[in-house]
Amino acid sequence: MGSDNRFSESDWQKALVTMDYEPYNTEYAVSLYEKYKKHIKDTYTEDITLPDTLKDSFDTLFLSADSQYEKLKRLEYSLGQMSYDLDPPTIPQEVNSSSEYLEYFLEKSKRGYCSYYATAFVLAARSMGLPARYVQGYRIYIKNKGTYTVTSNMAHAWPEVYFEGKGWIAFEPTPGFYSDSSWATFDQIMAERQTQLPVPSVFSSPAITPEPEEADEPEEEIRTVTVSGSAILIPTLFALAFFILFLTVARIIRRHRFSRLDLRQKYIRLSKDNLQICRAMNLGLKEGETLSEFGQRIGKDTGDQLLSFIPVYEMLLYSERTNSEADLQNAFECRKGLMKLLKKNRFIRYIIRVILY
Repeated sequence: MGSDNRFSESDWQKALVTMDYEPYNTEYAVSLYEKYKKHIKDTYTEDITLPDTLKDSFDTLFLSADSQYEKLKRLEYSLGQMSYDLDPPTIPQEVNSSSEYLEYFLEKSKRGYCSYYATAFVLAARSMGLPARYVQGYRIYIKNKGTYTVTSNMAHAWPEVYFEGKGWIAFEPTPGFYSDSSWATFDQIMAERQTQLPVPSVFSSPAITPEPEEADEPEEEIRTVTVSGSAILIPTLFALAFFILFLTVARIIRRHRFSRLDLRQKYIRLSKDNLQICRAMNLGLKEGETLSEFGQRIGKDTGDQLLSFIPVYEMLLYSERTNSEADLQNAFECRKGLMKLLKKNRFIRYIIRVILY
């Protein structure tokens, strides 16, 4: 192979002889390869003009990188320092182009799930003049040799970049998913996560700065006032009655809105509610943790049956498929079980939830 990583006709000749092909096939094979390269360029490249601020960030990130591959590995690492979020903010309507999406996601939102990160990586690679594509499939952690069942909660998206002479190379920019090898074992993946590349994290999510406390109001003069019991009781009862009426009306409105949702929306709303109940028990999602990892971590505290809503929830988030009535009923049963567990472990929070939700 030539030093420029491109196949020449003589390279094809050698390759075909090694594979026991006849020499007269060489010209046809080279022709097919050239057509394939043109197809890749026409399909997977895009003219993207980056805004100046984003261009400066990329210049900082790629400083002293000696190859396009190293630049992409730096980009992969930097995106991996952002926040994994299954409920990111809605992309604004004014975001209508590739460059606008990159600017919004990398400089403003800085959080999302695999589809967001794969899209951002593909567009960034294309802005560098490289052919890149968005891929959907499944992410499977292999612990040992054997047979593995692939389920919907393993659905995942990642980017691939084409290098001439090498083919399509996969990258993993989603926070919490990094692995340098598609065939790495679970233990290897966990070990690789402990190793950080010496590159600037220009797109990492900033720490949240607490709001400054308001200055204390000057103390007012304390006066003693005598008030009759009825003057306190009547307004209190009135306020309590109004509060109960408010909660009743609010609950009726919520149930009415829920009834108007389609089957998919109902399941997503109910799944989010179940996750909030887990959070009330101090068992919420950790930063960078996927839903499947979350389920495995807290399963010993809640029982796997109460988390059986998670696989369908992940399927709805990562695909266009829908759920069944049986799935929805199961999510309701999970909610009942989680509420019983909340009542047992955090009674005050249970009471608050019953009143407010």
